[in-house]
Amino acid sequence: MLDTIAARFVQGLAPLILIIDPDLIVIGGGAVRAGPPLLDALQRHLTAARWTTQPWPCPP
Repeated sequence: MLDTIAARFVQGLAPLILIIDPDLIVIGGGAVRAGPPLLDALQRHLTAARWTTQPWPCPP
């Protein structure tokens, strides 16, 4: 369950990271209260995320 939550969280967070390129991400609220199991899963999914962009097709 926590792994699924972490995966969905990263799906939403990854585009913001690509756009903003922050030096630090602060996570609070329920995620912090869930403790290390969720935070470890978030770290694992962030590390595994594809950090490349796909080129937009350009018409000739």
